[in-house]
Amino acid sequence: MIQTQQSKEETFLQITKNISQVNIDNEGTFKYILILLENDKQECYFVRGLKQYEYHAQNFEHFCNEVKNNLKWSEFTFDIEEGTIKAQLNGHKYKFKCVGGGRLKHSTAQQTLEIYGYSQSYGQCDHKISLNVIRTVYPYLDKNVITRNDGY
Repeated sequence: MIQTQQSKEETFLQITKNISQVNIDNEGTFKYILILLENDKQECYFVRGLKQYEYHAQNFEHFCNEVKNNLKWSEFTFDIEEGTIKAQLNGHKYKFKCVGGGRLKHSTAQQTLEIYGYSQSYGQCDHKISLNVIRTVYPYLDKNVITRNDGY
């Protein structure tokens, strides 16, 4: 029986199926980050924000460990300061990049979400992209959502 290697696109899909796009706390105000995984033809964003972490870099380190443990990578390195992961799976190389961060004020009880600010470590991301990713898990109405670029 001849084994065929997964294409880069199939492997990309495998990655996105094994890593949750959203992992944020249900209640509170906390720092969050937006991470981009892309290859030549595809891209996928991930949002991480856990109030147990005081710094954006701690959220990124948590994400790195999550990614490392969810798949059997042949190569895996990450740089917390740069906000990057370089990894290889099924013979294909991938790069994750933290494209910025900010703060979330989130309440599942009230179904409200406020996204604002920036990360001193990784800069400001496009909060509207973050909102679109978060809405895949928390489909709140527009009237209950605020995105703004001011504040820290």
